[in-house]
Amino acid sequence: MSDSNHVWKTGDSIQFTENFSSKEFECPSAKEHIISKNLVNKLQELRTRYGKSITITSGYRSAEHNTKVGGVKNSQHVLGLAVDLTAKDLNKLYDLCCEIFSAIGDGRKKGKFIHVDVRQLSKGSKGPIKFGY
Repeated sequence: MSDSNHVWKTGDSIQFTENFSSKEFECPSAKEHIISKNLVNKLQELRTRYGKSITITSGYRSAEHNTKVGGVKNSQHVLGLAVDLTAKDLNKLYDLCCEIFSAIGDGRKKGKFIHVDVRQLSKGSKGPIKFGY
């Protein structure tokens, strides 16, 4: 396991934080998975501040799975830097995401989800990067 990523195989059950385990981030078509420790830690901060359960609808994606689900070519999911998530109060969750993450995709209207990732912002950028679906 690298210092900056969790790496595991399908079927492993690893508790990363109080509220998030490896199974929540798994790609259905991959045998090995990777997810940023920074992302997981920020998700735990989000969960703690939100105070209610959060469901990850898409975590790590293999390149093949990303294509199958219509993900963008240079998807942060393929790098293990992104998740899509949902919860009961998406507006409150979105506001908290804007305080914690470097990039946020607003899918509240289209698919009732929020995309968050921990990509590196270019020097001088004021985050977060916000985009819609």
